[in-house]
Amino acid sequence: MDTNNLPDKIVWSTCNVNCGSRCPVRLHVKNGIVVRVETDHTKEDALGTQQIRACLRGRGLR
Repeated sequence: MDTNNLPDKIVWSTCNVNCGSRCPVRLHVKNGIVVRVETDHTKEDALGTQQIRACLRGRGLR
């Protein structure tokens, strides 16, 4: 079975850059290997409720 055509498994984690904020990140995992890291984008920003997004250092994790 060709596993390259299967969709990535999405795993939630937190950024481990030593800034103390622990931003949420979405990890795309294929065959047990993280292939892409993206920040949380599940809801829109609103007045009084800012969405916590990982910075460039956090998005660059592998």
